Amino acid sequence: WYQGEHDAKEFNRYCSKLHALYDGWRKRFENKNMSFYYVQLCSWGRNIAPMQEAMAQFEKECPNAAMVVINDLGSNADIHPNEKALVGHRLALHALRCDYGFKDICSKSPTVDSWSIVSNTFEVTFKDCRNLYVYRKDWKFDLPFEIAGEDGVFHPAELKNLKPSKGYGGKTEYKGDIEGERKLVIGSKAVDKPVHLRYLYCAPWTGYIFNEVNLPLGAFHLDAGKASSE
Repeated sequence: WYQGEHDAKEFNRYCSKLHALYDGWRKRFENKNMSFYYVQLCSWGRNIAPMQEAMAQFEKECPNAAMVVINDLGSNADIHPNEKALVGHRLALHALRCDYGFKDICSKSPTVDSWSIVSNTFEVTFKDCRNLYVYRKDWKFDLPFEIAGEDGVFHPAELKNLKPSKGYGGKTEYKGDIEGERKLVIGSKAVDKPVHLRYLYCAPWTGYIFNEVNLPLGAFHLDAGKASSE
């Protein structure tokens, strides 16, 4: 299943719509344990992170569903990403693991496992990964993280645990490796007491963080006013 662009304006209803679709097909095909694999929308030049999170919620609620994240493949000039073969490849990973018995295959993108606020940073640990890395084609490390304090005003945030390495002449370089297994440390100089963190809610709405098998991290948000883990 790869649809939903016209539903993005009503993202709060989309998870329930996917449940209705799945339940109807399960009944129609007389297969109560039917596998259901679907593609999370990528941005086409606008903020659709709430819709992306609504789509991810269905995967959490339906044990026979699995979602493909493609926020690294989109184009801000085209609603349809061009790299269809890679979209199909990621869908096939779910089928190989869940339907054909290749249990050693990692088919899921990383998702939030637990988090805490340490000093003036969010420390977020992820599951469905052994480690994480950053990759941008332009080799920059500006990432679509934002942090807000109690006033709710979001500011650009930095990834604090990029792993340094020594380049030519002993110069410190950053090549995208992240220190600490499965963990991101995120902070902003503009926010001393962080309360809210979000990812992919700001331009260019493109995913630049991947697990060890090159599957991208999806949109998420965290609020310290709620539970301290998800």
